[in-house]
Amino acid sequence: DSTQYRGIVPDIILPDRSQFNEYGERYLDYSLPWDRIEEISHKDWPSLDRAALNTRSQSRIAASEEFNEIKRVASVMGERIKETRQSLLLSKVVAERNEFEDISMTPHGVMGDETPEETDKEPAEDQRSAEEKLIESVKADVYVRESMAILDDMGALKAEVAGKNVN
Repeated sequence: DSTQYRGIVPDIILPDRSQFNEYGERYLDYSLPWDRIEEISHKDWPSLDRAALNTRSQSRIAASEEFNEIKRVASVMGERIKETRQSLLLSKVVAERNEFEDISMTPHGVMGDETPEETDKEPAEDQRSAEEKLIESVKADVYVRESMAILDDMGALKAEVAGKNVN
């Protein structure tokens, strides 16, 4: 399948803070339509219960405060994108801007993944190496943690299948 128009559709979909943004080829004038070409022969991966993986992931996502915050921010931003009118009342404009600033300052807001505590530090205060900072930020990333949990689920499901085949 062509990925130009609709992208790659994953088996497991995680909440996306920018899901309501209209960017990409499909939104351009005169973009090429989605298309499919003849498949080439290939070896499939071993069978895997994708439905079970998705169920486990969705259960974790539903219980995750971080993913619920991402969903909330996405919803607020989606409504904001739909609203094309701007109030002329200064009090309403200020209130909307304050609400937007509150959203953008969350760890999963639209302005970046840094928390206010991280942006307030002076360079001399933080003596960790770049590698330590990278490892720390990767471990803190909710998407990375869920991806690792999905990989763990894959291993567990494979072990269950292997155990059933042995007996």
